[in-house]
Amino acid sequence: MKPTKAYIIRIDTPTSHEYAKVCAESCDEHGIEWEYFDGYKPSDDITMWQNFEKTAGIPIPKCRRLPLGAAGCTASHAHLWKQIADRKECAIILEHDAIM
Repeated sequence: MKPTKAYIIRIDTPTSHEYAKVCAESCDEHGIEWEYFDGYKPSDDITMWQNFEKTAGIPIPKCRRLPLGAAGCTASHAHLWKQIADRKECAIILEHDAIM
C-alpha cells in the first residue's frame, strides 16, 4: 500500500518551524499531502508522559527515564503511530529536518 499522507513533527521553536517549512515544501514538490504535528517538547519527563497518556490515550508503564529530547521524540512518534492506526491510514512520519 502506498502512503497517502506525511505527518511532519515540529516543536515550538523558530528553528523547528523553519526546518518543517522546508520539509513541507519538499513534500509539495513531490505531490505528497502533509500535515504538521506539534510534537512533545517536555520541560520534565514525568509531566510529559502524564500529558502523553491523556492526549494519546496510551498507558505508559514505569520505565527508565530518557533524556528530555529523546522522551519528546519518542512520545511524538508513538502518538502519531496510534493516530495513524486509529484512522486506518497509510502514512509516513517525518521529523522536521527531513527532505523528500
